[in-house]
Amino acid sequence: MPHPRFPEIDGQRGFATTSQLLAAGWTYSALSHLVATTGSRVLPRVYLPHQSHVAVDDITVAGWLWAGHDTALTGTRALARHGLALTAFSPITRFLTRRNGRNRETIHGMELRRTRRAPRASVRDDIAVAPVERALVDAARYKEASARDITGWTIAALQRRLTTLDRLDAEVTASGWIGLGAVTDGCAAFRRGAWSLPEATLGTLVAEDPRFPRMLPNPRLEDESGVLIGRPDGYFEEEGVVVQVHSRAFHDGEAPDGRDRWNATVQADNRYTAVGLAVIGVTPTALAESPTRFLDELAATLVTHRGRAPKGVRVVLDAPPGDKSG
Repeated sequence: MPHPRFPEIDGQRGFATTSQLLAAGWTYSALSHLVATTGSRVLPRVYLPHQSHVAVDDITVAGWLWAGHDTALTGTRALARHGLALTAFSPITRFLTRRNGRNRETIHGMELRRTRRAPRASVRDDIAVAPVERALVDAARYKEASARDITGWTIAALQRRLTTLDRLDAEVTASGWIGLGAVTDGCAAFRRGAWSLPEATLGTLVAEDPRFPRMLPNPRLEDESGVLIGRPDGYFEEEGVVVQVHSRAFHDGEAPDGRDRWNATVQADNRYTAVGLAVIGVTPTALAESPTRFLDELAATLVTHRGRAPKGVRVVLDAPPGDKSG
């Protein structure tokens, strides 16, 4: 039984829906024969002309075709399409719709959720996705990842200007706050000056220990001529002590100019020591697993360097993160 030509539709990764195939001259009996012979039905109403392995990202595109072009991908899968590097994904791929019907439909790891507040979607990698702030809130609401991960992703999204404090605050308020503590924690950490979750952990540990004076988060350090020395993760101004959280998760791979990011990060500490600043480094693992040891070492370093800050270093503080930025 010869099949009509399977249509090649831009942006659909080789998939076609039932309605698209019928419009291309297929019949229901021809579709049944396709599935029984050389093709496959990946999801209800979504077909491929072959039975080869389908990549996970392509399955997400198929999920959007199943959900409908008037829907938007949300949660962790949407965050990844916005460019956030995630450490965990939900086993459920969620789409939002304003269509009337059951509150939720699920099939083969896909879920279609009804919402009264349909987000303004944008197409990324062949799928309409919810804005970053809505995707973060939905990831928290549906417990798609740990609270720690979601807090870190919130900070990263703000630091990269993928969203703003204003938009996140508005989304959290509209969503009702319940279950969204990880998002609000990330917003609070960013307001305090943290650019990543390990930096937020560092700031909290130092702030809660009475041995320490105020630590400046991510200040701009310049020499007397106004030339940038660096932006350390933390800085004790009176002591001239720099704290650096060295994480391969944030500094691995190659930079656009081909340099090794990790090597460049470690070598950059030499700029501080060259002008007389003391540098103490710590890893995210040490902050999480042995914070007491690190804090004791930091306290001892501050005692040693108290009153010894070099005079040729100037601190330039940024304005507090504004809700209008981004």
